[in-house]
Amino acid sequence: MSIISTTRRNHAPSSADPQMDVVARDTLPNVQESESNHMRDTTSMGDRIVWTANPDGDIEWVNGRGYDYTGRREEGGWPRESIIHPDDLELVTQAWEAAKRTGIYETELRLRRHDGEFRWFSSRAWPLRDHEGKITHWFGTAIDIQNQKTTELALQKSQQSIRRELESGRFRQDKLENIDLFHVIDIPALQSFLDDLNEMTHFPVSILDLEANILVGVNWQDICTKWHRAYPETCAHCVESDLRLSAGVPVGEFKVYRCKNNMWELVTPLVVGDQHIGNIMSGQFFFEDDEPDPNVFRAQAHLYGFDETEYMAAFESVPRLSRQSVERGMSLLTKLGYLISQLIYYRVKAEHAQSAREGEE
Repeated sequence: MSIISTTRRNHAPSSADPQMDVVARDTLPNVQESESNHMRDTTSMGDRIVWTANPDGDIEWVNGRGYDYTGRREEGGWPRESIIHPDDLELVTQAWEAAKRTGIYETELRLRRHDGEFRWFSSRAWPLRDHEGKITHWFGTAIDIQNQKTTELALQKSQQSIRRELESGRFRQDKLENIDLFHVIDIPALQSFLDDLNEMTHFPVSILDLEANILVGVNWQDICTKWHRAYPETCAHCVESDLRLSAGVPVGEFKVYRCKNNMWELVTPLVVGDQHIGNIMSGQFFFEDDEPDPNVFRAQAHLYGFDETEYMAAFESVPRLSRQSVERGMSLLTKLGYLISQLIYYRVKAEHAQSAREGEE
């Protein structure tokens, strides 16, 4: 089975081709105009590989970015084995089998670059249907996530090290008390790190102390900054959610919950020794397979005196995330929480040791 079929074209398209005009006219004659316009807009984004596939998932067309990345322009098709990492082939096959049942294709895989190096990509596809609802083609994208994966692997190594510390008991050998998170983290350095992470993942992240004070944060949504946290009653809901609903999460795990303002939130704890000193939180999103009821938010606007038009505009702009991307992002943040906890622990230990030496002098 080939992953790229070139039987419809006599040449590989360059990045300057009028790509979607050709695809919409020749390859996807039954796609509705709104879908065709969406495809044209997405294909013009030069930082991603864009492709179309038949109903079975065999890819028929790739944009210029795909040809440039792989360096493959021969006719007759691209066997999957030639561009997908061998360890990912079974996963890709399973993802397509699931997509045929659910209408959702999403996976991470490694693609071979023209120089032989494999890089990680996040690939998603949407079904294109005819007027009877039958899938005629798939429209997909693949985005390079190599930097994100490199970060995840580095944090995973740190997590494994800390887990060994926890299991051995050395991490808790001294009881540490009265640690103020504000005074033991480097806020500017963490803010800079999260800013860079946000450039890659666009994932909202905050670090809060146990009084729900936000010490570091990125990618906050208008619905929270301009509305929920700007009005006393809804802000009280935010604080209550931050403190009560996030309580009791075990070290190294995370909790997903709906806050009292009807937004989805996630939390993983920061624990040093036996002391819970803060939380890493994410949220301000909806799950794409669980679209919220707009009437609930209209009712909130009326209840709290919000400008309904502006509030609903903020509601519409809230990200809709897949459960896979949320789990991937929170896994990364859980590892980050381990790393921060470890750094705080050894910093506090060093400060205690320094104080003891000074007391002896």
